[in-house]
Amino acid sequence: MNRWLLAPVKPLAEAKSRLAPVLAVGERAAVMRNLLGRTLSLAAQSALFSTLLVVTRDPAVGELAHRSGVLVLHEDGHDLNLALVQGREYAQQAGAQSLLILPADLPLLTIVDLQTLCALSEGEDGLVISPAQDGGTNALHLRLPSALPFCFGENSYAAHLAAAAAAGLTPRIYDSPTVRFDLDWPADLALLPSAVQHSLQQC
Repeated sequence: MNRWLLAPVKPLAEAKSRLAPVLAVGERAAVMRNLLGRTLSLAAQSALFSTLLVVTRDPAVGELAHRSGVLVLHEDGHDLNLALVQGREYAQQAGAQSLLILPADLPLLTIVDLQTLCALSEGEDGLVISPAQDGGTNALHLRLPSALPFCFGENSYAAHLAAAAAAGLTPRIYDSPTVRFDLDWPADLALLPSAVQHSLQQC
């Protein structure tokens, strides 16, 4: 199957602003660079995806992705859900048959997570949703073409479930502690093993 992975990435200068009480701007940018590099490396190692696509409006992010051999699409606007629509349309036009949308701030993500998400996507509708610890959505797999509305933001997990029901789709749920955990707040950083913290903060 021609499966793509789509990672939306905001500008590094804006990344991880909730960590401002414990990390300076440059440190937060380093954390985001390392998280993105880790995510793209895991996706490449998994050999599950024909194409890795990063959607961003930050040239620095684009350069990092290019160095990793990843396709980069310049984001037209400043809205996450619109960026995902842009990425999905690009993938559909390029012949992608399915798409895994994954944020790049999952420090505990594993290859087994990626394998399980893709295995679950073999179900009837090809729709897989993973909840985040704060009620958001940390992974969304779609079979293409798809017009399912993107609802990323506050309480997006419930919103995506409702959107799927309205579209007559039955999602499979992948509730994994390693996918649930995203790095947003100082308390999240403190919960990470010290070795992981160190690797993420390296410049």
